[in-house]
Amino acid sequence: MRRTAAETFRGLHWDTALAFGDPVLRVLRSVVGLEQVVCGSDYPYFRRDLAVGSIDALRHTEELDGCEREAVLGANALKLFPRFAGSAFLSGSSRRA
Repeated sequence: MRRTAAETFRGLHWDTALAFGDPVLRVLRSVVGLEQVVCGSDYPYFRRDLAVGSIDALRHTEELDGCEREAVLGANALKLFPRFAGSAFLSGSSRRA
């Protein structure tokens, strides 16, 4: 049985590296669901100021509600990589202002 492109996309996880704007978030929400999206920066390959800016944009966008923001900024990654649950790198990632 063949799957549609959208069904295939829903089976993948997506990161926000280089694609963190509101239009991208809207498409991801409508096609795959934000539970499949994790925060990504591509640092150190992406300039540090841009990587930090992309995370800051996710923290402040009105496109995400509080639960979605928490999921994209850390909770979804912890579902994929539960061994990092106690990591200082991920814990509280969305609570920083």
